[in-house]
Amino acid sequence: MTLRNKVAVLCLVPTIFLVNCARVQAPPPPTTEPGFSQELTVAGVRVVIAAKAARTLALFAYTTKRFGPDSTWGHRAVDDIRVRLRYIMPSSDSTRMLVEYWGRCDRGGVACLKGEFSALAAGIVAEEAVPQ
Repeated sequence: MTLRNKVAVLCLVPTIFLVNCARVQAPPPPTTEPGFSQELTVAGVRVVIAAKAARTLALFAYTTKRFGPDSTWGHRAVDDIRVRLRYIMPSSDSTRMLVEYWGRCDRGGVACLKGEFSALAAGIVAEEAVPQ
């Protein structure tokens, strides 16, 4: 393999990686009213809470996308549920979030979306283990 071919391969690999990663993002939620919304106050600053929320969404098989400092969107294609987490009214020691869900949720309608919210809230407020 010539030097020219090696350089071409080294330039091509990151480009392929970036193109593939760009596709793994959640589509935005619909412009209609959400099927369920609830406020949640979590101890901690907004940046830390947003990171925990994204990790928790990923644990529940949502693809996520962060839009600026004030919201995270998620989509789970299996049941076509979309969620938006808006970080509102941060204070020095806690963050208030508005969690909104859209989707048909065949497992029980609004009760199912409430269950989704409860699981998400439990994951966000749970203490994380310290990395070893």
